[in-house]
Amino acid sequence: AAHPALVAACSLRPPLAKGMTPAEALLGGSRLMGPCGTICEVRCGGGQPRPRFGRSTIEARPRRKPRLAVLVVGHRERFLVMPTLRRVVAPAVRAGYEVDYIVSLNWEPSHLMAMDPWSQPGVRAVPNPRTSNMSVAGFRERVVGAARASGAAHTHLLLFERVRVDEALGSRLLGRSDRMAPVLQNALRRMWQTEAAWNVTMHAGRGHYDRVLQTRDDIFWIRDFNISRFPDPLLKLDENVVYSTDISGICGAGDVGKSTDRAFLTSGVAANRLLRMYTTYFHLRDARIDCSANLESFLLNAAVAHGLRWKRVSADRFPYFAACYWRSPLSPRRTEPVLCFRSQSLASLKMAPGPCILSSELPHPFCADLELEASARGNQRDAPALN
Repeated sequence: AAHPALVAACSLRPPLAKGMTPAEALLGGSRLMGPCGTICEVRCGGGQPRPRFGRSTIEARPRRKPRLAVLVVGHRERFLVMPTLRRVVAPAVRAGYEVDYIVSLNWEPSHLMAMDPWSQPGVRAVPNPRTSNMSVAGFRERVVGAARASGAAHTHLLLFERVRVDEALGSRLLGRSDRMAPVLQNALRRMWQTEAAWNVTMHAGRGHYDRVLQTRDDIFWIRDFNISRFPDPLLKLDENVVYSTDISGICGAGDVGKSTDRAFLTSGVAANRLLRMYTTYFHLRDARIDCSANLESFLLNAAVAHGLRWKRVSADRFPYFAACYWRSPLSPRRTEPVLCFRSQSLASLKMAPGPCILSSELPHPFCADLELEASARGNQRDAPALN
């Protein structure tokens, strides 16, 4: 593979305000971190040699490699570097795909943000100690190096100094009580970052993708994502289909009838419509979107409005848990954060009605079990004081 080169990518499509670069106009006035001062894209990799055709012989044209874009969106302090590379990118390369790895992250420190990047108040989450203290250069070297080692053909890394979104529409609160609800604000940030990353990637001239997998910054894949379990994209049998598991996920409560934005797979044709969710939210007039009761129903209604079909598949096709770093409340300043899985527990694994995994496959504990253990220790510590 060729050595990575840092290049600037910008678009002349949006109107330019006075003093604004084309790249800043593309991203609504926001800037990205990087030595070029605008949009910085890191590419690594090179092309494959093309077969030669002689005049006197006719050679069968080899089947081209399908192309996959893996897009990760979120916040630097929540970002898990290796799980998606190890369990999604590398297996897809082995399956014969040419894979582009695209990362779009908000770089703003969480303690300076008006709103916590973790939407769920019950989660005792802390910043990832492996990424929160990195410099831009160190972070870029870590991510690009790991992507190259996983077989990614190109890596696009977009780091935003901060992400500011427009005020949520009063008619589209997605089931929340006010415009500033953390779940709604964080969802809008992810939509904005997704659309910005997709626009930059398309402008960079990477061409048409056969498959696009979008996932979040906090997703930890337990097993390899087997892309071969989906139809061959070169046959173009499902260009208007979006695949995801139910929101309950693997080892969850079964199909509760809700899609999820934690991870989904679609075609490049569908992605060109679906990944512009931020524009869809603010500008697409559709009664179904107005009636969306939550983020999950918004995703489904937006897909339908764009002529797409959202198909929920068995949870074992998307074998992941949402994860975060957790610190014990008993001695928060002395203990190191622990990576743990959210939403489930060891007890729930035994009672899961649908596809699940073995406890021996878990590389990390569940946050709920850590909370129970900390609570039990706290009770033991306080017991003598009660006698």
